[in-house]
Amino acid sequence: MNQLSDFFVGEVYTPENNNMLHTHREMISFIIPHCADNFYRVLLQDKATERFLSSQLVEDHLRLQLQGWLFDTLTPKNSEPARLQLINKHRH
Repeated sequence: MNQLSDFFVGEVYTPENNNMLHTHREMISFIIPHCADNFYRVLLQDKATERFLSSQLVEDHLRLQLQGWLFDTLTPKNSEPARLQLINKHRH
């Protein structure tokens, strides 16, 4: 693990933050798809992204990937193996 990963995991997944993420898990799960939809809706409206991004690519791949990343990131990590799994998953 590099220093940035150590810092990120140490700052985000404190006991207090894990409790907050757990308390608000239902709201977080509900809002994640809306966040991903809005993110890509704004990007697709930007003329500068037209050559890199298509609505088909968003529908087939990117939107679900972002939802998964948000869910993984906003789920409590109460153990060292859970924190390491998150880092290793998003490293690739």
